[in-house]
Amino acid sequence: MKINSNFGVNDRYTIKSILGTGGMGIVYLAFDNILQEKVAIKTLNKELASNESVKNRFLNEAKICLTLTHPNIIRVRDVSFWDDVYFMVMEYIDGVELKYIMKNIDINNTIYICNIIKPIMNALDFAHKFTIHRDIKPSNIMIKDDIPYLMDFGISTALEDSVLINNTIVGGMGTKKYVSPEQTFNANDVDKRTDIYSMGILLYELFTKVVPKNTSIEDPEDLYKYNKNIPLDINNIILKMIEPKPIMRPNSFEEILNVFNNVDFSNIISNKKLQISDNSRNEIENICNDYILIEKGKFLRGSGIESKIPIEKPRKPIYLDDYYINKYCVTNEEYNIFLENTKYKIPKHFEENLKIKPNNPVVNVSFDDCLAYCDYKNCSLPSEAQWEKAAKGSKNNIYPWGNNFDNSRLNIGYINNDTVEVNKYKNGISEDGLYNMAGNIWEWCLDDFDENYYKSEEDENPICINDSNLKILRGGSFDFVNTASRTSFRFNTKRENFENNIGFRTVINIKVK
Repeated sequence: MKINSNFGVNDRYTIKSILGTGGMGIVYLAFDNILQEKVAIKTLNKELASNESVKNRFLNEAKICLTLTHPNIIRVRDVSFWDDVYFMVMEYIDGVELKYIMKNIDINNTIYICNIIKPIMNALDFAHKFTIHRDIKPSNIMIKDDIPYLMDFGISTALEDSVLINNTIVGGMGTKKYVSPEQTFNANDVDKRTDIYSMGILLYELFTKVVPKNTSIEDPEDLYKYNKNIPLDINNIILKMIEPKPIMRPNSFEEILNVFNNVDFSNIISNKKLQISDNSRNEIENICNDYILIEKGKFLRGSGIESKIPIEKPRKPIYLDDYYINKYCVTNEEYNIFLENTKYKIPKHFEENLKIKPNNPVVNVSFDDCLAYCDYKNCSLPSEAQWEKAAKGSKNNIYPWGNNFDNSRLNIGYINNDTVEVNKYKNGISEDGLYNMAGNIWEWCLDDFDENYYKSEEDENPICINDSNLKILRGGSFDFVNTASRTSFRFNTKRENFENNIGFRTVINIKVK
């Protein structure tokens, strides 16, 4: 679906932007032209929808979701099929996913944590009369004005077979970091206690900043080891929630809520609410000091007189919201942490690369490998427009450092015959301090490749999604020609491809109050 295009019977919905992408499909922000309000539309990946069993389970579970009316559950308003696409229309909450703010929550802020999580447990207690969620995680909890909302009932349960997509074991399985032991072995033989386990892991993380190492925890450490102020009753009930055997866990969220509601908070200092303000650079830097704020505004996308390549034309102003981009590409060392914590598949020649060049960019990763890493790190690949704006800077430079090519500023054209460390070529950094936006490795972007996309009318937070198997690459590589180092140069390859000259960097798209 294209931005600003109409969708649905009688053009009921107008697609405004993309809210998120993943293995299951794409979530769009849309405008309901009948009710005159914003909605979220979640589509089911066409490849998955072609499986009759998957499609039927998706639709059956969706019908259940239509009945889930609760103040802390994002409501599914409609389920339909149009233009070969199965989709859900959902209530739109203009908030922030818990995953983006939880690292800023003080573990001693017991009252605030309880005020955020208790309504979600209440919502799950209600929902368990009808269905099981199976994918409780911070990215499925939306916060707006300190009110939490639970999302994504009925999506992961649509699949019978387990498939690893973006570090999510889809098929009713949930996300590895929070998944219960029984879901790991048989996704179709679980009950509401699988949600209780996942919520226990989330609570453990909120109160300690630590995630238990695996999902078969025989002897988890007391939360008190990391948080001396946690009430004893809350410590004990969380440990009970993450028991590996379902029979040892609480039987319902009602039972858990009774514990939380009877805790004596009189001796607990009520910390102030978490404040998130526009363009809060310090809060993002708490997540990672290597992220750079690219402030909202316009830049000139495409090339000028320096190039005659048609796919870079026409050159025109594009508006982007604030976002944060990592000044470095993801390294072998960073990717190894992801592999150790998720047991994700190991890239070709990775062990050797890790040993010899830990601070070089990870390579031999496909587009979907990058999505898996991003899901684990609560970040995203950049859109093509985000990548280009960051590379050009405020002066719309032809090269990251300026308008004249200089091969002393980058690793390209077989100068080194291999990648170099991500913090090399300081004299080639962009205006905002980003390293190797030209040369070293090609970098994956979110967009599908369309040679005519620049001719479209989209000029605000654009991203090209057209179900193509070709994905955008940017930046050039150590073994490519010099012209690829231009900030407007576009390249592409199949999403499943992995090469020793392709890697990625990440962005954080955080919507703040």
